[in-house]
Amino acid sequence: MEQESRKNNSSNLLLLTLLLTNLFLIVLMVFTISNLNSFKIDSNGTQNDIPIFEETPSDETIDIYCLKDYNGKIGIYKNNSLVYTLDVYVFTLPEEDKKLLTEGIEVSNKEELYDLIEIYY
Repeated sequence: MEQESRKNNSSNLLLLTLLLTNLFLIVLMVFTISNLNSFKIDSNGTQNDIPIFEETPSDETIDIYCLKDYNGKIGIYKNNSLVYTLDVYVFTLPEEDKKLLTEGIEVSNKEELYDLIEIYY
């Protein structure tokens, strides 16, 4: 009887271990799939995690873009509105860059913005 009880306990432990392992794998898969959606692929088939800003019709307005510290990360602002946050922590940057990002680095076109973003990626 005692041997049968040990066998049942062992089987229950094995089932619990399998269940927890499967649950972990499912959570890992969901997390991985959700993160894959955040990466963008450019026309060359390479990964590009730089945000793509849509062209907006201009009525002689000039968009001003700014990179600035936003809650410890680099925030991208368009006309003083936060539009994207880079996964780059400001504290990891050199002191000169920290100071620039505290004040804000302004550019007036997308090409300059993308050049600036690439510096910090």
